[in-house]
Amino acid sequence: MKALIALLAGATLALLAQFPLEPVADRNDLVHWAQHGLLFWSGIVVGISITLLYRRGQRKAAWPER
Repeated sequence: MKALIALLAGATLALLAQFPLEPVADRNDLVHWAQHGLLFWSGIVVGISITLLYRRGQRKAAWPER
């Protein structure tokens, strides 16, 4: 459940960092680099959560009686 929440939070952060910040990031270098950082960390969170969800699915497939 935590991995699914992290996936949704990471995707939401990426969308918020991309679209609402874009007009401001075009005018301000600090916001532009903050946008890069937010996109980087949201990618890390999404990648880890997808890996955890994948591993959970593999475990259930290997041990269906559990």
